[in-house]
Amino acid sequence: MSLFKNLFFAVAAIASVAFTQIDKKAPVVISGTVTANGSPLDRVHVYVLDGEEEALTNSKGEFKITTWQSLPVTVTAEHAAYETQKVRVSNAGQRQQIVLKKK
Repeated sequence: MSLFKNLFFAVAAIASVAFTQIDKKAPVVISGTVTANGSPLDRVHVYVLDGEEEALTNSKGEFKITTWQSLPVTVTAEHAAYETQKVRVSNAGQRQQIVLKKK
């Protein structure tokens, strides 16, 4: 029984440290604008490739995504009438300018 008890406390200690590290990680906000031919595009689906963070652009083509993933991440912009564009984001402080081309 002593071995089980020691193993339980060891696992609990490791889990406690892991959760503490997660709590200290701040979210990253990625923002930008999606355009085509110099005009903003609304209703473009913008998302982080390896996550569930997503947004739709507004009427000014603007988007904002909050992610807990570490940078760099790949952001994808999709719209039915345009070619999909992928952008690698390394600096969250820099606004992303994504330009889509007609299909």
